[in-house]
Amino acid sequence: MPDSFPAIPTDLEQRVLHALRHWHDGESADGLLVDLLLFRQAARSETGTARQANNVVLRQTLSVLRRQHAADADLLELRFLDNWPVDRIAVRLNFSESTVYTHQHQALLRLVAVLRTREAEAWKARQAQVDARIEAPIATHLIGVDAQIEALADLVIAPAAPWIVSVEGIGGIGKTVLAGALVRRASHSLAFDDFAWASAQPAILDLRGTIRAKERPALSATALVTALLQQLMPAEATGVLGAPEQALSLLKNRLKHAPHLVVIDNLETIADLEALMPVLHSLADPTKFVLTTRQRLIGERDIYLYPVPELSETHAFALVRQTAQRQNAADLAAASDDDLHPLYATVGGNPLALLLVVGQTQLHGLDTVLHDLRAARGAPVANLYTFIYRRAWDSLDELGRRVLLTMSLVNVRGDTLEFIAATSDLPPGDVVTALQHLIMLNLVNPAGDLHHRRYQIHSLTRAFLHEQVAKWA
Repeated sequence: MPDSFPAIPTDLEQRVLHALRHWHDGESADGLLVDLLLFRQAARSETGTARQANNVVLRQTLSVLRRQHAADADLLELRFLDNWPVDRIAVRLNFSESTVYTHQHQALLRLVAVLRTREAEAWKARQAQVDARIEAPIATHLIGVDAQIEALADLVIAPAAPWIVSVEGIGGIGKTVLAGALVRRASHSLAFDDFAWASAQPAILDLRGTIRAKERPALSATALVTALLQQLMPAEATGVLGAPEQALSLLKNRLKHAPHLVVIDNLETIADLEALMPVLHSLADPTKFVLTTRQRLIGERDIYLYPVPELSETHAFALVRQTAQRQNAADLAAASDDDLHPLYATVGGNPLALLLVVGQTQLHGLDTVLHDLRAARGAPVANLYTFIYRRAWDSLDELGRRVLLTMSLVNVRGDTLEFIAATSDLPPGDVVTALQHLIMLNLVNPAGDLHHRRYQIHSLTRAFLHEQVAKWA
């Protein structure tokens, strides 16, 4: 079993013996194998007590043992399930009592070995199911996000509020990949009974710079409930298709009964978002929701906001070199920091843009690729800007566009409200209104401290504003 999964208890032999001795204990909590995934799965599927779920795990394990060592299974069943005393078993098997104890110990060791194998297989099956549901690539060597994953995992795995976490940022910043890594990290613990993933992503940009639409209808609140039911309760979901209230009630019973982790990817593209948020709040606790969105959910109640930072220059260079090496782009993989500084100055730490550059250097020199980005030249670059910015740009009014264009003139580290107002020749009140909308769209980032704010944009946004936006005006 992978090291990232919880370790099987080292005292499992003692625990199993304790569980067998308490086979008939009814509601007692003694001997419950609560640290095993098998127990959690049995408790979820069984309608009875925890003791009954515990006994299901033992009974199934004994069945496997019987196929391998029938005499061992018989002995353990007589001793614990049928509650025979040792002297009666000794007479039945024509053994001395000491021999019965010796055989019992051997049978227990074999039972525990079977249980360990079944537990390992359960973890592997669970991980395969999680991977099949997640619509995010499995990134085995994520760069620069380990601290983010651990911080979010600590937040999500804790059995307490916040119940809804919003992972926010500009397009291409890595929200979906981060959410996928978070779910895989959380699936290695016993914090959640099950996992679900619903995507509203209408299109993707591949590393050739081609936008590929996904053939899926717009995700509404009703469609989301159906999608989650089909993952978590496929048999029951069939019977409530076309019955939204019944479907929601069924899903609520499931998510309220035991903690689940649910990801909703690309929240901003969901139809009727205002109708969805009350539904999410009604389904949360103990279930946790992770939302990925290009819009900041400032103003929504009881949601933890997590803006995804861009990669640092060091991590951006590492990502470029790693990807170039995997694609056999030897020149780029061997590039010095001095060679790569212009790349970071142009696109910053946006992973999607960095990966697109790697792909384009298979066709053109790095200087040409960067010039194309700054000049908004060529279909791949136009598609990159369309994928990241078009929807947000189209949502801006004249005031918002004017202030965003002004942001191309601010310092890389950001400037004050007063500077932006003076540069744009707009009243400060209008600038405040525009900045609020731009920040909500993750086009502008507030920085500074509690008392003093400055406002900045990503390097890629600066490149976009220099040339591409003129073609949309």
